[in-house]
Amino acid sequence: MIESDHPQLSIRRFGDIPLCRWLTQLWPAIEQTSQPYQLATSQGTLWQVPDNAGLVDYTTVDELMSIFESNATRWQANRSKPQIITTGFHQETARKFLSRLDEAIPLMRRLATERDWPLVFTARPREFLA
Repeated sequence: MIESDHPQLSIRRFGDIPLCRWLTQLWPAIEQTSQPYQLATSQGTLWQVPDNAGLVDYTTVDELMSIFESNATRWQANRSKPQIITTGFHQETARKFLSRLDEAIPLMRRLATERDWPLVFTARPREFLA
């Protein structure tokens, strides 16, 4: 399991650089099980969807699976509320790192099938939010 929250993970990976300090200040409470939340603005409400699984450029298959299992454990405690796991990649490095998703997705599907967990892959998480 990843020991630190997402902003601290960036410091662990890249060092104490200005960008990582800024992320820690901007999102101090984001961690691997953080869920989407609403943010009130002067123009209306926005949904913030935390990148709780990081980018595959920086997250290993083992870390992705740990994050998946942590979120599934949290879902089991409250099955009426979906758990959203968000990851992504940089377009310019996708050729190098998308293989991590290619490896992790079948592992997630297999684990979900074995444990009878519902699993949906979507580019529209808003459809699952109240």
